[in-house]
Amino acid sequence: MKFFSLIFKHNEVVPNKKVLAPEAFSALLDAKELLEKTKEDSESYTRETKEECEVLRKNAKEQGFKEGCEQWNSQLAYLEKETHSLRNKVKEALVPLAIASVKKILGKELEIHPEAIVSIIAKALKELTQHKKIIIHVNPKDLALVEQNRPELKKIVEYADTLIIAPKADVTQGGCVIETEAGIVNAQLDVQLAALEKAFSTILKQQNPVDEAQLKQEVPADEAQNKQE
Repeated sequence: MKFFSLIFKHNEVVPNKKVLAPEAFSALLDAKELLEKTKEDSESYTRETKEECEVLRKNAKEQGFKEGCEQWNSQLAYLEKETHSLRNKVKEALVPLAIASVKKILGKELEIHPEAIVSIIAKALKELTQHKKIIIHVNPKDLALVEQNRPELKKIVEYADTLIIAPKADVTQGGCVIETEAGIVNAQLDVQLAALEKAFSTILKQQNPVDEAQLKQEVPADEAQNKQE
């Protein structure tokens, strides 16, 4: 094994030792310092790189969370829009269904209680108390029953000079058509239900524009971005 001696005197050679010249020794020190500096720089770079990676990872995580929230909000807005649309469709479908159910129930009620026609006529007459000539058209099958209740009906329109109860084949059973000098009041069940259905449909149409206006303000973020692009 050979050793380098850093101590030298003149040009004397020591056995089993090798004398290192001052220039070589200085170069060796420079190399050592360079090696240590390189090591420090490498460690510093590694540390900084790790820190940058951690920052990037954190930012990516936050960005992913932000994008996830935006997608979630977009889906919620879309779901609410679809819910509004479905609700309006259900409303529109329920109106005819409800009217049909009412018609069936009232029709059954009139079959069980045919005397209910008297109440229907009485209610219609309450709006005609100032008229002088009144003709009540009823289905021939209801004529006898209505005639039996003439005194009660006359009390409602006591100021009328004329009160006529007449059969008419095209009037549906359980309903009536009342004619006065001012016009005609159709109190047949089908006509009343049609008016009721029209009223419901009008109400729904008045409500729908409000819902649509609200939905336009709730356009999903991705759709709004696509429109801008």
